[in-house]
Amino acid sequence: MAKLSVHQALTGIRKAYRQGPGPGGRSIRRFSGGVQADGLGQKGGKGCFICGGDHFARECPEGGSERGKGKGMGMGRDGGKGGSIKGGGKGGEKGKGKGLTPSCERLLLNLNAGPLQEADIRGILAPELRRWPESPSLATKVLGALRAARQPEAALAVLRIMKADGLQVNVFHYSAAISACELAARWQQALWLLSEMATNAVQTNTITYSASISACEKGGQWQLAMYLLHDMARCSVEKNTVSYSAGISACEKGAQWQLALGLLDDMARLQVVKDTVVYSAAISAVEKGGQWQLALSLFSEMQRIGTQKNTVAFSACISACEKGSQWQLALGLLHDMARSKVSKDTIVFNAAISACAKAGQWNHTLALLSEMTRNQLLKNTITYSASISACEKGGQWQLAMHLLHDMTRHGIKQNTVSFSAGISACEKGAQWQLATGLLDDMARLQIVKDTVVYSAAISAVEKGGQWQLALSLLAEMQRNGIQKNTIAFSACISACEKGFQWQLALGLLNDMKTKSIFQDAIVFNATIGACEQGNQWQLALDTFERMVAAGLSQDSVTYNAILDAVQDKPVGPVLFRQALHRQVYPGLLRADPALLDLHDLSPGSARLAVRWWLFEVIPDVLQRVGTPSRLEFITGVGRHRKAWQTKDIGAAVESILLELELPQVPASIEGRVAIDPRMLLSGVGRL
Repeated sequence: MAKLSVHQALTGIRKAYRQGPGPGGRSIRRFSGGVQADGLGQKGGKGCFICGGDHFARECPEGGSERGKGKGMGMGRDGGKGGSIKGGGKGGEKGKGKGLTPSCERLLLNLNAGPLQEADIRGILAPELRRWPESPSLATKVLGALRAARQPEAALAVLRIMKADGLQVNVFHYSAAISACELAARWQQALWLLSEMATNAVQTNTITYSASISACEKGGQWQLAMYLLHDMARCSVEKNTVSYSAGISACEKGAQWQLALGLLDDMARLQVVKDTVVYSAAISAVEKGGQWQLALSLFSEMQRIGTQKNTVAFSACISACEKGSQWQLALGLLHDMARSKVSKDTIVFNAAISACAKAGQWNHTLALLSEMTRNQLLKNTITYSASISACEKGGQWQLAMHLLHDMTRHGIKQNTVSFSAGISACEKGAQWQLATGLLDDMARLQIVKDTVVYSAAISAVEKGGQWQLALSLLAEMQRNGIQKNTIAFSACISACEKGFQWQLALGLLNDMKTKSIFQDAIVFNATIGACEQGNQWQLALDTFERMVAAGLSQDSVTYNAILDAVQDKPVGPVLFRQALHRQVYPGLLRADPALLDLHDLSPGSARLAVRWWLFEVIPDVLQRVGTPSRLEFITGVGRHRKAWQTKDIGAAVESILLELELPQVPASIEGRVAIDPRMLLSGVGRL
């Protein structure tokens, strides 16, 4: 809703109806829920709108029973399964019905075939209209039947017919019509009728307010729902469980979890019963606000006071755990459902699968999919997308591809999210050809490719060393008007680094600045690496200084890239000492003083480290602890070196030792280079 006050919103509704006749044929002159009148239900207590008797609608002998065998004319909880304000309504649509006149049954039959004009409705009801003045409950029955059939326009037409014929429209007629609008989310018409009741001095009660609040909730008008709740207190209309439930649900839809909790506190203060529907709505509200601890607290409160837990409450709690990255708690709640014999639906499983997906728990995700199959539950796009994402995070690209194909086999619609997860799985599995194949599938199926999809695809081809493809996809983003982000640029610059395209890498870095796209450490690291690959040490140093000026932190990746570029320049040792001062290489020195661990270093930083160790560290070691049998450099065996990398640390160490004229001796184990420290003491070498 626009930034208008609630009073302004209501005023706008009234003005809109003043420009022409409203549903009742007259304009609204004032809005007040406070006009009191004699009759039943003065404070929202008993008062059946079916027959007008002093009992609840669910107890009415002429209408729907509390088990929904009637036509579902009950309002909210008073209607049992005949259709509540919170949904349901199945009894009213499928029940057998008692006491409906042939005219009413004919009207419902004709409405099932399509909308009717007011004149048509008058003609169908003509045989019984003359009896309505003496038996107003007959009109109530018709309006209740239209409510149950979700025919708000027909209900409003009946009200207009009654007014045109000079028939008195009472609170029960208005209640049924407002409830019909509520079920169809016609919140403007519901508020118009509530206002018209005051205009016509017809008593407003708990039922009319609750239905109006529920209509606002269904229409996403949480401010208006809060206003109506406040107006009930102002007009001394009793608020009950149904009205609070609708208000809390409105807060949930409006992402107002604090207000929802405030209403719960009001219920406790006024000693209004909090039932399953109330708690489910409140848990959903705090779940949408990312308050998983509060959701579990409310869930525990339900258990303490003995309130029945239902599927909605469990589902909201599991979703809250998903948002809070609490996948173990989500699975625990799912198991609790089985123990409590609460039915598990697709929504519940989707929430649990999403919780596991965020943590990369692909094995648990597959187990949940199998359970859905055993329980014969429908799997939808959300189910599969979350499952594919779990496989992607768990590095199971083959399983991700299988699930994507499974969607096609079962006729489940694939969307941007499912393809995005699939492409990301291919990227992590170094399957760039499959990733581009999925992009082609998206184009064939006319599925929108967004920034996330392109970023994942560019990352995939980057890891495959396909810099031309990466740049082609970035250009395609530009052509299609897709927003380019840091990830897309970063992947492209990394691709250029691997492809020895330093000019393109610098161009992309400058393009990011021009387009005001955030340049992170990864982008600068890749650009420095690209300049190093192109033997452009001055440009690499300039990029490093730009990174420092931008206030970004420099890690071992940064220093490895810049030290590779400037290892043989005067600035090289200076930057290496800077890295040592900042503890960039914490594992460089081992507890054994005769070992230098070069695992985290690049060839250039390793050469500088060897010089520093032999020149500045080892002389002191030899004086303090004596002469060890050998000095060893831990270089690794190169198993994790990428295909595009042409240098290795072992070769770098051997080259610096050759320059220093220090011969090697056999190392203790594979992956090490060794020298004899006695050669240093005897003056062998260029130290």
